This record gives sequence, C-alpha cells and structure tokens, in this order.
Amino acid sequence: MKAHPFYVHFPIECRVTAGEHGMLSPTQGEPSAFLAFHMYKGMDDDPYFQWVEALMEKYGGRPHFGKMNKLDGEKTKALYPKIERFHEIRKKLDPKDVFLTQYMRNLLF
Repeated sequence: MKAHPFYVHFPIECRVTAGEHGMLSPTQGEPSAFLAFHMYKGMDDDPYFQWVEALMEKYGGRPHFGKMNKLDGEKTKALYPKIERFHEIRKKLDPKDVFLTQYMRNLLF
C-alpha cells in the first residue's frame, strides 16, 4: 500500500471467522479473514478500489455481495463451487423469478 498514494481517511476493518457452509458464503467452509475497505462518499474511489480488487483476486478473495463489487456470472461461478446447486434450489423455490432482481441476475448469470 505504501507504493500507492491513495488518500484514504478510513481504517481497513479486519476480522476473522470460522468457515460457513452456505453455498454462497464467501468462506466456503474454511476459516477466513474479512478485510473491509471503505471510502467516504464523494471521494475518488476508483483507483483505490481497483487496487483492492486486483489484490484480493490475487489471493482468491471473494467480494461481499452487498458491497461494491464487479462480480458477474462468470466470476461468481469461478469463485463459488456450489453455485450450480444453488441455482437448482433457487429455481425450484422461485420458479417465476420473483426474487431475482437485476442485480442478482448480473451477479449469478
């Protein structure tokens, strides 16, 4: 981070957790660390978040679905090995795609 002159006035939050077994859990059943990167609204966040995303991809990180991310169906499929099973269950429980928002379409397909 010292090699990049980002002007970030917000701490990086760090926490650890035991692995969860949910099909869309970012931990995928393994003990994991969560790193949360934030910027104040209105600041130029593109360079910082591009750097964070590249760094996290390098180490196999999985973005939080509820935070800013650039996931699409292809990337999600590569990061979540149980995604096909999730699709089967989702389609069975929501055959008319009532709960499938545009964001979720972009994320999952």
